[in-house]
Amino acid sequence: MIWKNTPKLEGINNLSSNTINEALGIEFTEIGEDSLRHECL
Repeated sequence: MIWKNTPKLEGINNLSSNTINEALGIEFTEIGEDSLRHECL
């Protein structure tokens, strides 16, 4: 596992505010043991 603390989707998505992720409509949808999954909305 690469996470030192267990991240939460809401927190990760909040960090994307005012970034290229927000402009492109990218939203993180799943946290894996060693990955993040996203969708382009």
